[in-house]
Amino acid sequence: MRDQPPEFWDQFNADFPPGTHIRIHPLLHWTELDIWRYIEREGIPVCELYFAKNGKRFRSLGEKGITEPFPSEASTIAEVIAELAATRTSERAGRTMDHESEDVFERLRAGGYL
Repeated sequence: MRDQPPEFWDQFNADFPPGTHIRIHPLLHWTELDIWRYIEREGIPVCELYFAKNGKRFRSLGEKGITEPFPSEASTIAEVIAELAATRTSERAGRTMDHESEDVFERLRAGGYL
């Protein structure tokens, strides 16, 4: 991993020496809606926490206190897709760390969290 070249968005290097370790991320440009449509099409099982209970559902899962539920009645994959097609709220809006100061990730790394 130490010798791995940097990965810049939308810039692709396909000229690697034999034996080089590379990572490929085919879903980088997919939206949350794209992911749910793929889940529906492929019949992929989904954790029940992603579906609404008591008028709320999680769009992102993480440690307690890091992700917050959204108001929602979507209790099926089709309902989640319809909800996402109509919303303008980002999936990351429920991540509490994103609303903290700019150095939150640096502080987490220093504390050994990441």
